[in-house]
Amino acid sequence: MKNEIENENESVRNSDSSSAINGITQVIIGPLSQFPKPEAPPGIQKSPPNREEENESRLERSQSLSNNFSMPTIGKFFRERSNSFSTAIYKGISSLKDNSNNGNNDGENPLSSDVTEIHLSGMKVIVEQSNNTSLNREIEFKGRISFFSRSNCRDCAAIRSFFREKGLRFVEINIDVYPVREKELIERTGKSAVPQVFFNEELIGGLNCFAGSEMVEVMIQQLDCGRKKAVEIGKELAKKHFIHHVFGQNDFEDGNHFYRFLEHEEFIPKSFNFRGSTNDCDPKPAIEVGEKLTKLMFAILESYASEDRRHLDYTGIRNSEEFRRYVNLTKDLQRVDILKLTNDEKLTFFMNLYNGMVIHAVARVGCPEGVIDRKAFYGDFQYIIGGYPYSLNIIKNGILRSNRRQPLSWTKPFGAGDKRLEVALPSVNPLIHFGLCNGTRSSPKVRFFSGQIIEAELRSAAREFFIGDTLVVDVERRTVYLSGIIKWFMVDFGQERDLLKWVIEYLDPTKAGPLAHLLNDEGPISIVYLKYDWSLNT
Repeated sequence: MKNEIENENESVRNSDSSSAINGITQVIIGPLSQFPKPEAPPGIQKSPPNREEENESRLERSQSLSNNFSMPTIGKFFRERSNSFSTAIYKGISSLKDNSNNGNNDGENPLSSDVTEIHLSGMKVIVEQSNNTSLNREIEFKGRISFFSRSNCRDCAAIRSFFREKGLRFVEINIDVYPVREKELIERTGKSAVPQVFFNEELIGGLNCFAGSEMVEVMIQQLDCGRKKAVEIGKELAKKHFIHHVFGQNDFEDGNHFYRFLEHEEFIPKSFNFRGSTNDCDPKPAIEVGEKLTKLMFAILESYASEDRRHLDYTGIRNSEEFRRYVNLTKDLQRVDILKLTNDEKLTFFMNLYNGMVIHAVARVGCPEGVIDRKAFYGDFQYIIGGYPYSLNIIKNGILRSNRRQPLSWTKPFGAGDKRLEVALPSVNPLIHFGLCNGTRSSPKVRFFSGQIIEAELRSAAREFFIGDTLVVDVERRTVYLSGIIKWFMVDFGQERDLLKWVIEYLDPTKAGPLAHLLNDEGPISIVYLKYDWSLNT
């Protein structure tokens, strides 16, 4: 009788999950998991399915998972789960507690049920619940919880809510309100990323990382899928830059490797195309995003640049609708797949992006004054592009100059193992230096490229650059006066005499003739580099 009932229950359970009518599969949704579950009659106990049956069942259900969940939906789901549940903080605090049963199986717990003993290195902490019988009982720690935060930080808000929900008293140090405390944060944690939580002097951490196996388990439970499918989803999330390995060593694995969400990366707060949250949409093609940004920049130049494109009205740009739309659209760069671009497409994409970022930087940050400010300007202003940070220096020297050292630097932009090294162009086209505008009076004029004929457009940019006083030939003194840009990037052009032979191709006849005369008589030629004007091209 017992077996018959069990078989009947199993049959009903299978029929509840799906049925076929006229070849069409119908899925019947059962009651919510929060509802009370019906109990079996007395004396009847259903044996739990073994792990293989359970995995097979999940694997079958996961076949249609891709039809019900998109990558952005899954990514947003895990992000919201991380922010609302505060998993890492919960584990950090819970790990401080001793199991009340450990070492105390033979007698009563010396501490009451309302008291928990916590051990930290060199101290013992007693946690008591107050006598308040209300549902929201406070937990009193014999110690201090403190955490560093920033304004308008979603993760900081999640931690704040978690502490309040648990009735834990805490001290919050907002480094936007107290900027002098940022130095203390860096000294205590080795980084400026927030949130960072402390119990007395013990660093608990933040919402920064999770093990691959933990994410797989969550997906199995929440998405009702098999383990193999969960790993596949994890790899897809990593590929689309929803998550990153903390050291950039692998994409995604089911194991003890640690990962974090893109918005938890330390470079995120410094990125100017991050506005409170990352882009949850499925990545758009890099060419499409680049073309839209370029069109907006063309509109900006038409309204706020001089006829020759050498002077810009940055105040007008900053307050314009075109600029607002441009800044909003830069968010789409966060997850674009740059590796799919051809070399010419990559060249066009990053040339245009560099010139657009300079305008954005001047409009938002202002004009850098002095060597130190310029170094910070070109090194710190950055976008998230394809999941990684790209500053102006990184784009120019790492990508466009094929990972060459910038002037006065002993190191290359990308070290071994840097994922961005895969994006770098295979060789340097010296013509790029005449198409990049860094916002100064001595730089080339502002321009954007179509991409269809990028080489021809760069040649045209070089000819236009040398029309002015950036190259002057003095035959009597056998001297050629050149822009300082040539001196800084001499390694891209070759030795000085080879440089003069190369540059003659881009000169008009009034300059090409005299220079050819000096080169043909084999006599010595002096090269003098002109002083660079760093004032803003306004």
